[in-house]
Amino acid sequence: LVEAIEARKAQDGLYDFHDMIAQVALGLDQPDLLARQQTRYRAALIDEFQDTDALQWEIFRKVFGGPDHHLIVVGDPKQAIYDFRGGDLPTYQQACRDLLEDGAQRLPLVENHRTSLALIDRLNQVLAEGEGFFQTPNGYSDPVLARCPTRLLREGQAQPPMLLLRTPTSGSAGTIRRRLA
Repeated sequence: LVEAIEARKAQDGLYDFHDMIAQVALGLDQPDLLARQQTRYRAALIDEFQDTDALQWEIFRKVFGGPDHHLIVVGDPKQAIYDFRGGDLPTYQQACRDLLEDGAQRLPLVENHRTSLALIDRLNQVLAEGEGFFQTPNGYSDPVLARCPTRLLREGQAQPPMLLLRTPTSGSAGTIRRRLA
């Protein structure tokens, strides 16, 4: 199937997302094109950086890795969700090491102004390093401070900020949904 798709793309001159990224990476192997991009683009801010794949990191590193360039990346490894298309946690972690070795500064989110104190406290417990769900190398070393006192209310009554339910490991999706409702 993959061969058929690739043949059809080649025949019709079609490109998918990965093809476009690969073409950019290949183009940047040409010194004149790389120099033009480095002249044109001096800074970049990349959000959701945890979903970057190795080829994308190579592109960012080439274009923004020079002394007259600025690269700001924002990411949370616990939110890495694009493994199905090549985004991978090891690339994120290596990129962070590379940036820190090059003198970048790490600025963790330490204050949350959108979420209640009770919920942040519970999340910090669930994610606590050495005790929570996320362990090395994806630990949670920077607990967050809540700056929003709002509580969840239902019919005027404060509600718990989080309920953890043990879900059944077998059964139909409908059965599981009914038990959780």
